[in-house]
Amino acid sequence: MQKHEVTWLAGLIDGEGCFYFPKKEGAPRIQIAQKDPWILLKVQQMVGARLYKFRGNGERSKDTTYTLLMISGSKAIGLMMMLYQFLSPRRQAKIAEIIARWKALPLRGKCNIKTHCKRGHELNAETTF
Repeated sequence: MQKHEVTWLAGLIDGEGCFYFPKKEGAPRIQIAQKDPWILLKVQQMVGARLYKFRGNGERSKDTTYTLLMISGSKAIGLMMMLYQFLSPRRQAKIAEIIARWKALPLRGKCNIKTHCKRGHELNAETTF
């Protein structure tokens, strides 16, 4: 991404987005919700993300359909790090808190390390290259 795209995205997320880390389970997340999905489609093309549709649950918004963009896991952490310098101090503090919690997770990123191939052979320094 070019610098002007990064700064535009930082402004959008600073104003309309949300950084969070679920307390129970899950991964760090970035979310943006909008009534009009065109801006989220642009973000999806820039960074790759999932889009979800949902209906409002308040009295005034119960008949309104929203689009939610979600980025999670290590992709969200990388984007948080890239956007950090362009965000408000409040958002920077939230990102620092999320990254600290993410770094403290046991086996972070190691749960997908394979120890054996699909035929049952051990993967080690002698059998892999």
